[in-house]
Amino acid sequence: MSDLAAARAAKARLAAALAGHPRVNGVGIARGDGGHVVKILLTEPADDLPSEQDGVPVVSEVVGPIHRRAF
Repeated sequence: MSDLAAARAAKARLAAALAGHPRVNGVGIARGDGGHVVKILLTEPADDLPSEQDGVPVVSEVVGPIHRRAF
């Protein structure tokens, strides 16, 4: 079970480690079974991602490219 503080710390470390990864759109926090998880948003599947960071589970989701919308 991961509390929010642990997930925030893990997210920061993982985001720094994944900076520049060609398939990563973003890194966030989500609710998971029994607590919080770090969630990685991807442009396409990647198999070189960790399953946990500092004891916090890591999940990923392919969302495709993210584009800025004009208003």
